[in-house]
Amino acid sequence: MTARPQSGPDFLGIGTQKGGTTFLHDLLRQHPGCHLPDRKEIHFFSTEYHHGEGWYRDQFLKAEPGQRTGEITPFYMFHPQAAQRIEAFDPNLRLIALLRHPVDRAISHYHHAKQRGFEPLSLLEAIQAEPERMSSGDPWSLQKHSYVSRSRYSVQLERFAHFQQNGQLLLLKSEDLFANPRACMVKVETFLGLSHQPIKKVIPASNKGNYSVLGEKVNERRLLENLLRTEIQKLEQQFSVRWAEQLCKPPKSSRLEGFRRIDH
Repeated sequence: MTARPQSGPDFLGIGTQKGGTTFLHDLLRQHPGCHLPDRKEIHFFSTEYHHGEGWYRDQFLKAEPGQRTGEITPFYMFHPQAAQRIEAFDPNLRLIALLRHPVDRAISHYHHAKQRGFEPLSLLEAIQAEPERMSSGDPWSLQKHSYVSRSRYSVQLERFAHFQQNGQLLLLKSEDLFANPRACMVKVETFLGLSHQPIKKVIPASNKGNYSVLGEKVNERRLLENLLRTEIQKLEQQFSVRWAEQLCKPPKSSRLEGFRRIDH
């Protein structure tokens, strides 16, 4: 991979939210061969597209000659227009996607929204309200209330088929990054054509909530597992991404009534 002669990124971190993207951002900023803007989540290909390419390229002007440049915005993977915009901007970009266990990610996303005042509902109520929220077309709900929808990675990854087919999409499990960041960084360095550099400082996981996703109420977790069971199987079959733990059995009570699948 050769660095671009013009200002602009060589790579993007496209997601997922609550998957360790801030941790990866911090690790990449330590690498002398990398330049990432001070501001994480530029959002150009999602909510800030109206600023134009000139504005976006200006975000990378501080890069030193020869450095790989990039930025991480986890909304890119889920935003319905981001993949098309990225491919039109530069079809040779390299993309990194962190995939966390879909159920854990959904629960973490909910607590993130709750703690920041974005979500007035209980977890069960939020899950049940999600189809209507997603079908409303409200951009706020698309970003803040898409707990189950954003955990359906296969639908999102299909939009990035060009990059995957050309070996330009690296999929990493978030759990692997959390457990062994040094080993994951070796994969990232190889993918981006960077020289190997020992990590000087492993920064504690950023934006970590003070709750346990495994300690969530059993019924709510089982409901999410049932909703995402097919998705987890599809990720293993289509993308060779597998989580070892066994899923709970579907809940006996039918709390899924009225929950229509909404994919974006």
